[in-house]
Amino acid sequence: MLKIAFPNTGSNPQPPAMLEIPKVLYQQIIGEDLTSEENKIDTVTEHSQTIDILKRKKNIILYGPPGTGKTFTAKIIAKQMNGVTKSVTFHQSYGYEEFIEGIRPQSTGNAITYPVKPGVFKKFCQSLPIMN
Repeated sequence: MLKIAFPNTGSNPQPPAMLEIPKVLYQQIIGEDLTSEENKIDTVTEHSQTIDILKRKKNIILYGPPGTGKTFTAKIIAKQMNGVTKSVTFHQSYGYEEFIEGIRPQSTGNAITYPVKPGVFKKFCQSLPIMN
């Protein structure tokens, strides 16, 4: 399963790069024109090192408190790399069976079968293009 999402990981995968998003609330920067040419240049310069790491390691983990711009940063980086973004969010109401995969009883006539059904995350991973 993870081979689909992260095809470049072998039997001895490299650990992902860890990048901390600073504790700056999004509301503190929302007043700025994030589409201005000056901000676009700053953003490209600011994320060029992250892009270099991503090209080499194939995945990174952005971490930080809620509202600090992790998703915003990921989308900027993907756009700079001519990437398409998709997202899926795990919610606490999901069980493993709904999110990854699980067996679900299915009645056919007098017989009950238990086919394995893919969950939201597995379907998401299978929909991603395979990257080299």
